[in-house]
Amino acid sequence: MSGNKMLEVRGRMGPSLFTVDISDEAVGRFGNFRHGDAIFDEDGDEGVILGVAPFPVPCPNASDCKEKNCPAKTGKDTLWYSLVEYGDNVFPLVSETQLVRRKVRS
Repeated sequence: MSGNKMLEVRGRMGPSLFTVDISDEAVGRFGNFRHGDAIFDEDGDEGVILGVAPFPVPCPNASDCKEKNCPAKTGKDTLWYSLVEYGDNVFPLVSETQLVRRKVRS
């Protein structure tokens, strides 16, 4: 992973901990986001951008997933974010339109 700014997070599909790269260089590759940006997902739920890492655990839904570029299938780096209502658990960005709005950090 690029950069040297790292953060340990907990995956939503189990107790596994993994590390994400929170550097501007890594996070900026995904729609010009930055670590800490406040976002809204496609359902209107509020969250925050965390960082970048490969998908760390096997996804139980990978075989039924309709997303061709799902990080659980490709093993590529993906952007991870958390949602306020889910506490410490994190979610992967699996489609370009998943995060539809964001607040611009000043």
